[in-house]
Amino acid sequence: MKNSIEINGVDLQVKIWNGQRVVTFADIDRVHNRVEGTAHRNFKENKKHLIENEDYFILKPSDIQRDEFRPLGFENEKPANRGTIYLTESGYLLLVKSLTDDLAWRVQRQLVNTYFKFKEVVEDVQSTETGLQLSEGKFAETMDTLKACAAVFQSMIDYSTINYKQQQDLLQTARNRVNFLLGGAHSLEYKEHSRIYFKNLWQDFCKAFECGSYKDLNPSHMADDTAKKWIQKWEYIEL
Repeated sequence: MKNSIEINGVDLQVKIWNGQRVVTFADIDRVHNRVEGTAHRNFKENKKHLIENEDYFILKPSDIQRDEFRPLGFENEKPANRGTIYLTESGYLLLVKSLTDDLAWRVQRQLVNTYFKFKEVVEDVQSTETGLQLSEGKFAETMDTLKACAAVFQSMIDYSTINYKQQQDLLQTARNRVNFLLGGAHSLEYKEHSRIYFKNLWQDFCKAFECGSYKDLNPSHMADDTAKKWIQKWEYIEL
């Protein structure tokens, strides 16, 4: 990562404090081709218009040393014991208001559009990260909702029963089977044994499909005709 930016032919070391890029008086004098001390003089003359910790920071060696991670660009910085002033973008712009020559305007534009542009990039990244966190949270919330809905749907499926038409279909299949086994509805065998056949058929049916009554059969057993095929193959076993 490049830790410097070229402004007006000057390699300006990137310095970040409190999430903002900052510059020193020496930086300003160099990029504006001003005599050393010009920026500091302007600051003293206009200090009453600037706000500390907004337009500028006064940093001492102890401020940098006590940071767990040394701020970017401060590796070679040696603030004075009494404190060194570092200007933010707003402080810089207020300070150079008196510089109105063509070079001053050109340098200001370069600094604002390149060096100080960092603040907007950070805000964009933070906004994006926040958006991602919200999306992830929303995604997790949506997934929880979907899982809950899936559980409800599964429960509905597990406890659903066949409709009236399906019930009648099963009844007709059972009649056809008993009729076949007893030689037809008009046979003597049918008249004498049909009741016990139907009773045993439905008892075996409910045991096989784990339901209290054929009316309580789960629809899934009708989807592939499993229930009907079972009835069609049923045999009466005399106890």
